[in-house]
Amino acid sequence: MAGHHDGADGRERLLNEARRLFLDQGYAEVSMQEIATAAEMTKGAPYYHFRDKEDLFVQVFRREMAELTTRLVDHLAQGRNLRERLLAVVRLTEAKDRSGFGQLVTEFDRHVSPQRRLQVQQECALPTAELLKVFARAAADGELTRTNPETAHAVFLALLVGQAEIRKIEPGVAAIVGWNTVATSEQLVDVFLDGV
Repeated sequence: MAGHHDGADGRERLLNEARRLFLDQGYAEVSMQEIATAAEMTKGAPYYHFRDKEDLFVQVFRREMAELTTRLVDHLAQGRNLRERLLAVVRLTEAKDRSGFGQLVTEFDRHVSPQRRLQVQQECALPTAELLKVFARAAADGELTRTNPETAHAVFLALLVGQAEIRKIEPGVAAIVGWNTVATSEQLVDVFLDGV
C-alpha cells in the first residue's frame, strides 16, 4: 500500500478510482474501503482527503462538470454561427453520454442531499450557463429572433435530455413504442432551429 495520505497524487488516485467504481457499481454499492483499496491506499486515506463518501462523490461530480464545461467552451469557440455551436453541443453531449456522465448525474440527483446539490449548483460553473451565453450571443447577432434566449435555451436542453433518454431505451422497447431511430445531431439542431 502506498503512503497514508499521498498528497495531491493520492487525492487524484482516489477521485479516479471512485469515479470508475461509481460508474461500474453505482454509488450505493461502493464503500470507502473499496475505493481506498482500488487506489492502493490505506483504509483511512479517503477520510484525510474527503469528509465522507458523499463528499468524495461530490468532488468526482464537480471535476466532471468542470471538465465538461471546459470542453464545451472549447467546442463552442470553434463554431462560426448558432447552428455550428449547437451541433458542437449535441456532439459533445452524445460523447459524454457514452462516457457515463449521465449516470453520474442520475447518481448525484439520487444520493446527494438537497442542500449539497444546491451548494454545488451555486458554486460550479455549469455547462448550461455556457449554453445560455450561446443563445444570448445569437440573439445579439440577429440569429435568434422569434423567441428570447432563455426560452430557446430551455427548449434546447429539453431536446438534449429527451435524446439522451431515448438512447437509454432498449432497442426492443424502442421498436414497440415507435422510437426506432434517434435523430442525428444535424436533424436535432435543424428541427430546433426551424422552430425557434
